[in-house]
Parts: sequence; structure tokens; C-alpha cells
Amino acid sequence: MDEMTLSMTGGQSVGAVTAGGSFIRADGQVVNFVTVWDGHQWVALATSPTPVTLAAFTASPTAEGVLVAWETAQEIHVIGFNLLRANAGDGSFMLVNETLIPARAGGTSMGASYQFLDHPEMDDSCLYLLEAVHDDGSVQRFGPMACDI
Repeated sequence: MDEMTLSMTGGQSVGAVTAGGSFIRADGQVVNFVTVWDGHQWVALATSPTPVTLAAFTASPTAEGVLVAWETAQEIHVIGFNLLRANAGDGSFMLVNETLIPARAGGTSMGASYQFLDHPEMDDSCLYLLEAVHDDGSVQRFGPMACDI
């Protein structure tokens, strides 16, 4: 039997009752949902797993460059990651990696750890964004993460 948690709230603005929460399927996948009672039946407004749960995201200067590291707790529908960098002063992000960084636990409710050594051409602060690329082409962004070089 799936474990399920529900939260019930009264929808005062529309005079409806809504229910939402999440449950964990037998395969470990977390599914989020929102439903509304329209007076006659429960209608699903959204059902979707949370694609990426990010556990950590850091950018640290080293003698060789900037070590960008991240850790995921789950990677549902994820095929890989892109890393983007901007000079802290201008905010215009550019792609850092030449090819997609493959997901190590893509399509599962498991996570993985990643590291990327960047060699910025600036001697100032920079910002990093992490993009999780999903199998439907959509992206989920995390950050920005600042690093003083």
C-alpha cells in the first residue's frame, strides 16, 4: 500500500474544498497532487512528480578554477544538467559546459553527486545557475550561487 499524506483546506474564494499533498509510490517516486471538489465530484488539477530535489549546490574557488558541486536527492524525468555562469556585475548568463552533463540517477527517485571544474576568465565575483534538463525538453533552474574568485 502506498504511503499517503493529505492536507485539507477550505477554498473560501471559490466556495470549494481543495485537497492536496503528496504520496510515495511503490517504486519510490514522489507524486504531488492538487484536487478540488466542484460540488459534485473531485477534479484533479495537477498530478506530477517533483523532477529534481536538490540537496546541495556550492561554488568554491580553488587553485585550478572554481569547483561547482551539487547533489540531488531524486532525479525523476531528468536526462542531464547544464551549468551557466555570469559576471556578478552584469548578470548575463552563458553556458559553461560544452555538452549536457549526463544525469547519473536520471529517471529514478534516487540522487547523485556531481562536480564540475570551471575556468572563468575573470578575477571577480561570478554567479552560477544549474539547469536540470527533463526528458520532455523543459528545464528546472536552481541558483544563482555566488563565488568570489
